[in-house]
Amino acid sequence: YQLLEKIGFTRVGGTNKELEAAHILMDEIKNIGGNPYLQDFTVNDQDIHHVSLKDDLGNEYEVSAYGCCLNTPIDGIKAEFHYLETETEIDLYLATNKIVLVNQLSYELYKKLLKINVKGIITFNGDVYDTKETNDLHIKELRELFRKEGLLPLVHMRATTAMQLVRNNPKELILNIQQTEKKSTSRNVIVEIKGTKYPEQEITFT
Repeated sequence: YQLLEKIGFTRVGGTNKELEAAHILMDEIKNIGGNPYLQDFTVNDQDIHHVSLKDDLGNEYEVSAYGCCLNTPIDGIKAEFHYLETETEIDLYLATNKIVLVNQLSYELYKKLLKINVKGIITFNGDVYDTKETNDLHIKELRELFRKEGLLPLVHMRATTAMQLVRNNPKELILNIQQTEKKSTSRNVIVEIKGTKYPEQEITFT
């Protein structure tokens, strides 16, 4: 648990924070007699230039942009808001051509939202008791599996922010995402510790 506390900070792949966490892990491994090394590999990355979510009532909501999602026009997109509580046909019909808030974004739901031409997707994490001090605003990435189906603008927020958005119940939202995609270097920390009784057998932990 002490080790988890040491690396209990946001450490997105390809960033200096990830490298910092890797070195913390390496130091811990060395303390138990291991000889760790770093294995580099390339990951999708992006520079976020701007992300914002506003409503027609004058409220602005704290959000993070999904990496590698679709950029909006430079002045954003405006569309009606819909909270997609279920995936029933009627609820999906009501979400057509709107910016939707979803409880959880699965691959199957993403494909359904593409088919009904939603203008943007909002996801959230945590619970209604979280605060800015106790819950990070997560940094998400639109995975390659999703990207192959098609691109949409996506943002992420805390559950407390999502609750406020639903409570405000605006008619329209204005979503703006501007980012540039790039490649960065991420790292695995690898160590092999030879057994003493059965050194020819391998057990892998990831």
